[in-house]
Amino acid sequence: MRFGLFTSMGAQTWSGVLDLWRHIEATGWDIGCVTDHFMPNTKEREGAMLESWSTLSALAALVPRVRVGTIVLGNTYRHPAVVAKMAAQVDIISGGRLLLGLGAGWQQNEHEAYGIPFGTMRERLERLDEACQVMKALWSQRRSDFKGRYYQLADAPLDPKPVQTPHPELMIGGGGERVTLRIVAKHAGRTRSSVWPRRSPRASAATPPTRATPAWRALRTRSATGSTSSARPGRACCSSRACSVPWPSCAATWIGLLPRSPRRSGRRADGSVGQAPAPLSRRAVLRLMAAAAGARPRGTEAAATMRLRPIPQGGETIPAVGLGTWRTFDVGASAAPREPLREVLQRFFELGGRVIDSSPMYGAAEGVVGDLGAELGILDALFLATKVWMTGRDAGVAQMEQSLRHLRRRRLDLMQIHNLLDWRTHLRTLRDWKEAGRIRYLGVTHYAASAYDELERVLRSEPLDFVQVNYSLGERAADRRILPLARDRGIAVLVNRPFSEGDLFRRVRGRPLPSWAAEFDCASWAQFFLKWILAHPAVTCVIPATSQPQHLVDNMKAGVGALPDPAIRERMGALAD
Repeated sequence: MRFGLFTSMGAQTWSGVLDLWRHIEATGWDIGCVTDHFMPNTKEREGAMLESWSTLSALAALVPRVRVGTIVLGNTYRHPAVVAKMAAQVDIISGGRLLLGLGAGWQQNEHEAYGIPFGTMRERLERLDEACQVMKALWSQRRSDFKGRYYQLADAPLDPKPVQTPHPELMIGGGGERVTLRIVAKHAGRTRSSVWPRRSPRASAATPPTRATPAWRALRTRSATGSTSSARPGRACCSSRACSVPWPSCAATWIGLLPRSPRRSGRRADGSVGQAPAPLSRRAVLRLMAAAAGARPRGTEAAATMRLRPIPQGGETIPAVGLGTWRTFDVGASAAPREPLREVLQRFFELGGRVIDSSPMYGAAEGVVGDLGAELGILDALFLATKVWMTGRDAGVAQMEQSLRHLRRRRLDLMQIHNLLDWRTHLRTLRDWKEAGRIRYLGVTHYAASAYDELERVLRSEPLDFVQVNYSLGERAADRRILPLARDRGIAVLVNRPFSEGDLFRRVRGRPLPSWAAEFDCASWAQFFLKWILAHPAVTCVIPATSQPQHLVDNMKAGVGALPDPAIRERMGALAD
């Protein structure tokens, strides 16, 4: 099940939209979309209306993991060649996360106000059909020629191309079954298409289309060619390749945040026109939101309170508790050893986790994360970090390419130089990859205090996004030099070896957790050790490794609730000595 949210551009501010989108990313939503209008649909035509494409471009850069899209663009507002160019650039900015929603256009008074030809419904649908052909040609061909009734191309180039191949995903908006569905079927290609046909006034809001409707029959015909079909709430036909759940099993949910404007179809006395659906009542919206909340995966309550920490370079936030994979994810391809790891990943995601750290040094771990993440449908939402652990540029590049394949990603969130091995050579490569958009952040790692002299020199001399270092109640040396330096230099800190390879548990074996641990919402020794780490102001995320689902749940609770203050932290240190 996937959840999407669309934001009306009316009655909004840029800061409000950005805050909302950062929130939906942090709380596990899958896609956010913006609407596309120039003015409110009222007689007065007054009120703020953000422009969709420039807003979406900024969101694609600043909200880095959820899919981004339009729901939907008015095709009549822009030449499709211009849309193709803008869409390609947003797809590049987002790293291949664009879902392009396109409709025929419906708000007549908006066209009249701006001098945009409106035409008949038939003409608008014909334009929509031609627009899809124009955009797909420009995205997929080196040079394009097109001679249609409404649009023409003559040896037209489009460079650079979008990241997604053969082109960004298309979503066709509309409510008609006879013409709109033919456009969907024609341009859905190899991907699945879906529809929510118009209901009768007596139909329940939760009633899906029946298999006897013309819409269902049209899509089943399309499915016979190799696509699958499913139903989604809302008036949209989606060609998303991300979902393969056949209708009626699919339960993807869209929640729209709309300004309070009483829209109806047809022309009203106040001058507003169009065929947008009537607004839901407050009670109906609350019912929908309650249903959506009840359908979220288990553990969402904890995810909503998971502590988030900013990455100093750019301000993106990530959950404070991540997941390491050293030893724990190095298993074979058979189902038995992978099953507990599958549950670990599922619970990790449900409880608000996003950051997973791996390395080619960890055996099969990268491939296991990639396989299980893809099976669970959470791979795109994860913040994936891995490492280069080779000598020489060519060998390093080959290893990083292999990591991309194992993790099933075109772009990685974080690439680190493992244990500073040949760091000068690899740092040049990582900067090139970051500039090209193949990685989002770069960093260095080490696990031993004996390497801190060299690590400190690198942190002082090189611009880095991340440093990963060992730090725990059993290994506190980073507290004196590395962590303060990272904070001063604006470098995010990942913490490995948080339990000192299990030594901390051996120290407290048989001892009860002190009663005063309840003062900072601590209920286990694992939470005790992790909360001590997270209380350091330089720490961005701690990455304990485990293959046990019950241990994962315990670890994740360290990211929820209060943290110890400096006085209690000193008391914790004395207890661990």
